[in-house]
Order: sequence, then structure tokens, then C-alpha cells
Amino acid sequence: MDSRVHHALFRIEKLCSDHGFVPAVVSRKAKRMLIRYREMMNHVQSSTFSEEEVRDKTIELIRRKLKKVRNQKNTLIVENLEKELNSIITKDYIDDLIERVFDKMDQLNLPVKEYRAIISNKFLNLTELSDEEVIENTGMSRMSFYRRKKEALPLFGICLWIIMKERVCK
Repeated sequence: MDSRVHHALFRIEKLCSDHGFVPAVVSRKAKRMLIRYREMMNHVQSSTFSEEEVRDKTIELIRRKLKKVRNQKNTLIVENLEKELNSIITKDYIDDLIERVFDKMDQLNLPVKEYRAIISNKFLNLTELSDEEVIENTGMSRMSFYRRKKEALPLFGICLWIIMKERVCK
């Protein structure tokens, strides 16, 4: 077994723990974001916001919502955050963010090529491919595919939240 991928899931869980995130939560949120991305791609929306305006509006909105969450401990506020972000964030912004997530994943010395292939085929295409179609498209063995599939979303999620945390805490 390649030493750089040895215990990849353990490393991903440790990364989550080090940043104060729960692997199942970042995985679920990443999946939700990627599904919404596909929906957005299927209903391409244009926006007049520049990347800087998107970033500023997003940071302002997240800070406002996090302050309310700290004060009220209300989970409904977090769910409403997603709806409000949808009206701000553009396709270009998300495309750039996804690339940055893959770059961050690459820095961890894990098999990013395989994770990227899984995420791209399962979420970034206009239609979700079946596991069998992804295995066929990527040439991965069945065992490797299912192992990597289990690791791909939590890794994507934690890298996404690390990037967002860095942007908000500047």
C-alpha cells in the first residue's frame, strides 16, 4: 500500500478534530453544497456581483449569522444562512472555491486525483453518475473506489471549511 494514503480516513478525521469539526457534519454539509452546485449548474443563474462583492457580502452575512447563533443558540439561523448565501454566491465564485478546495486537498499528500474523480463524477457533472459508471470512467478498482468514496466527502468538506474559516477570520 502506498504510504501516503495509509490510514487516509484516520488523517481526515484528525484534520477535522484539529479544526474543531465533526467529520459526519462536514461530509453532510459538503454533500449538500455539491448537490446545490449541480442544481445551480442545471439552472445557470447569472449574477452582477464581482468576486470581491461576493466575498464581502458572504463574510458579512456569515459573521452576522454566527453572532446570532452564539447569542441565541438557534439552529434555524444556520439553516437560513444557506438560503441567504444562495442569493449572493455566483457560479464563478463556487468554481474558484472548488478549485481551491482541491488545491488544499493536494497539499495533504493524499490521492487527490482519485478523490477529485469521484467528486467530479458524483457531484460536479450535470447528472449524478452511478457508482458503476464512476468506476468505469475512472478505471479504479471496485475496492479502491468504495474506500476513496468514503474518504472523499469528509476530506472535501474539511478543506472547504478550513478555507471558509480562513476567509472569515482574516
